[in-house]
Amino acid sequence: MKGIDKLVLGTVQFGCQYGINSAGRPSKKMVSEILVEAQKAGIKKLDTSSAYGDSEQVLGECCPTNSNFEIVSKYPKGIGSIDNAIAGSLKRLGTKKLYGYLLHHFELYKEMISNVSKMKVKSKKLVSHSTHLTNLRFL
Repeated sequence: MKGIDKLVLGTVQFGCQYGINSAGRPSKKMVSEILVEAQKAGIKKLDTSSAYGDSEQVLGECCPTNSNFEIVSKYPKGIGSIDNAIAGSLKRLGTKKLYGYLLHHFELYKEMISNVSKMKVKSKKLVSHSTHLTNLRFL
């Protein structure tokens, strides 16, 4: 399907009850099946966050070993430094790199900017002193 590579699969419901779906959270078996089908269909990006219950852990356990998903996670409020949050996400996801890392709350942007001495901005990309990010952008 043309353009499917532009879709992002949201994974909040993999980690917690969310929205109006009365069926509840999918089982890990179902998550594995969803990810396999998403990969077959050409979906490349997954959206998650440590704020989504155990979604990152479930993804780490259920992603196909041969997957080439580009994972975007988010920094929620009040969980410590961004680098520690990224390290925790990487551990739970069982990966070495994230495609992107977003701020879940706009006011955290000011906190991030105040720590700019630890970061470099180049070509509209924010590169943390952490080497775990492949494509973090200010949008």
